[in-house]
Amino acid sequence: MTQTLLPGPKVYFGLFGGVRAWRNQRPLELGPPQRRALLGILLAADGRLVTVAELIDLIWGERPSASATNLVHRHVGALRRTFEPELPHRAEGRWLVRSGSGYEVRVDAVSCDLRRFRLLAERAAQPGTSPATVADLLLQALDLASGAPGEGLTFPLAQATPFRVVERERVGAAMAAADAALRCGRERQVTPHLMALSARHPLDEPLHARLIDCLAAGGERAGALAVYEDVRRRLNTELGIEPGHELGDARRRVAGRSPAAGRPTTLAVAVPAQLPPAPTVFLGRERELAAADAYLARFAAPDDRARAAEDRRRPGEDGERAAEDRRRAGEGGERAAGHRICAITGVAGIGKTALALHWAHRNAGKFPDGQFYIDLWGDDGEGAAPAQVLRGFLTALGMRPAAGADQESLAAAFHQAVRGRKLLFVLDGARGSVQVRAVLPADPGCLVIATSRHCLTGLIAHEGAQPIPLETTLSPVPV
Repeated sequence: MTQTLLPGPKVYFGLFGGVRAWRNQRPLELGPPQRRALLGILLAADGRLVTVAELIDLIWGERPSASATNLVHRHVGALRRTFEPELPHRAEGRWLVRSGSGYEVRVDAVSCDLRRFRLLAERAAQPGTSPATVADLLLQALDLASGAPGEGLTFPLAQATPFRVVERERVGAAMAAADAALRCGRERQVTPHLMALSARHPLDEPLHARLIDCLAAGGERAGALAVYEDVRRRLNTELGIEPGHELGDARRRVAGRSPAAGRPTTLAVAVPAQLPPAPTVFLGRERELAAADAYLARFAAPDDRARAAEDRRRPGEDGERAAEDRRRAGEGGERAAGHRICAITGVAGIGKTALALHWAHRNAGKFPDGQFYIDLWGDDGEGAAPAQVLRGFLTALGMRPAAGADQESLAAAFHQAVRGRKLLFVLDGARGSVQVRAVLPADPGCLVIATSRHCLTGLIAHEGAQPIPLETTLSPVPV
């Protein structure tokens, strides 16, 4: 149980395996489902403000009761008194804090399993860490995260963005643990985690590829081949596609493996590089370039490893709390959920494509898993069909979509294929928001640059796209 892994504070919060809390190592009764859901949402937000409106939308959906706002405040008050029974009436307490138009939960790596999980994962990602140490740290993290975040919450809340983001991190940690374990001969230790997660994500090809490699490296060749056949059949039946390169390569490694064969150290992944050449001469647009750079910087953690390492060298709980304070202050970058889009708009001939390609080439190195370019032909007629665009993306990623696959199946396969990858997409000449929305990658590691003669208001309002309108007058060229 997680309490045995951590020095126990008076109150401890659990998100993995269900929304739970303990006080003095005794489980607390959190009350009715809506109250438990409210706490789960705040824990998944990990110290970030969640507005009352967002809480109502997530808990009650499209038909909230007239008293929903009052119920939120009452649930918060009841939770506060559950965590701190001695708390005076209407006092805020330590854990659930009102901030602006909403609430946040104030926890750290000593009082919350999600925070501890993320701290261990960050330590494992430090440059120069040995495979054995990486495996140790990530196995600790996966032991903490042995169940799904918010498990037991009702659908569709359990599939809401805050919980999906955490679940993607759990899958990513398992895959990183597998890569490290294969390099140091500890594949048997990570295999149970991979098996549990692959059962929850039966169409996740990168995850299943690692399970196949770990099973084979541990001497379970027949089991590895059975996993491949099972996922191949599901991909074909449910999505109408054949396995991509990553899963196929894992299958070929098993087929060519003898009982004494060495362990694989890397997994082959298709890396598209589709950007057309950057403009030979590009002048001005400094303001627009700066806006795009600033938008990207919101999601990229700064190079503060030296400061983080200094915090961790401090003994005991103080060092961990210092590292957590940095995260809460925002110095660790924004953990993005959902789509990341820059919308470059303006009249014909103003330089939208030139700006997009100039910026894309300048930042291509930040997207090591590949860069895509496609002309959506939105300036001429109806534009490219989404199914055609998705099919092209999947082919570039090494997959072979079935000839008769429909748009929905292609989109599902595309979302699986980009999971966990840092990819850049330049969608040039969009007809409108609807055309772009149909082909957006779902992983927050991806960035989309969409250009259009139209305002793309739908993307800005609903997907949170960064508007970059181009004016006829260029921003000044620095002297």
